Amino acid sequence: MLLQVRSGGEGDPANKMGTAALVAAMLTEGTTTRTALQIADQASFLGVELNATSGWEQSTVSLHTPIAQLDSALALFADVSLHPSFPMSDLERVRKVRLTALQQVRDRGPTIADRAFAAAVFGDKHPYGRPLAGTEGSMASISRDEVQRFYTTYYRPNNATLLVVGDVRPDDVERRAREIFGGWAREAVPSQPTSSPSGPKERQW
Repeated sequence: MLLQVRSGGEGDPANKMGTAALVAAMLTEGTTTRTALQIADQASFLGVELNATSGWEQSTVSLHTPIAQLDSALALFADVSLHPSFPMSDLERVRKVRLTALQQVRDRGPTIADRAFAAAVFGDKHPYGRPLAGTEGSMASISRDEVQRFYTTYYRPNNATLLVVGDVRPDDVERRAREIFGGWAREAVPSQPTSSPSGPKERQW
């Protein structure tokens, strides 16, 4: 089961690169009724895989569950998708992990080359010319309010698609989906600003 939200790194503010990625990372770190440890414990107990990631144009919450655990797994899936609480202590922990990862890429030639290539092709004013995971400076500057604002702005049913594959019946899945996501409120979602890549002004040899 995939909940595909049609917003990702493209929606990051220019000076807050990595916001979408940080939001996705925080979805499984606590809800209004479960702590991060409780979420991990329940996923382990049910034998399910529950993850959240973000790309340039989408953010995804994914669930892989045995049919026998479908009801309990769906309740957990809906909770992390609809009721994240972004607890401050867990946000700081996740931030430190991501900052460490950003520091480590300084020594990775291919990653440095990829970033330089994207900046050269798209320019730093275009979203694709900026690092999806952010920089050390941007990651350190993203506040909890900004994380909450990104989630509230873009994680909406009219900006999402639920994909289900497995040994299930379409009518049964639709009924269950309506039960768990039926109260999700629709709101206007801002369109992503369009801009043309500036590209390199001249070749360098």
